[in-house]
Amino acid sequence: MALQGFGGVLPVAQRVLVDQQRWMTPAQFLETLSVSQVPSPGCSPRRC
Repeated sequence: MALQGFGGVLPVAQRVLVDQQRWMTPAQFLETLSVSQVPSPGCSPRRC
C-alpha cells in the first residue's frame, strides 16, 4: 500500500481491509475514515 499512497490509497485500503482480509465491515471502514477526518480541538483554519 505504501507505494500506491502517492496516487490515493483509500480504494486500495478498502479493498484489502474490507473485501480481502475481512477485518472490517464497509460501515466500520467508513466510520473509521470519517473519524480520521475530524480536525483536532485546537485546530483553526489558519493553523491547520
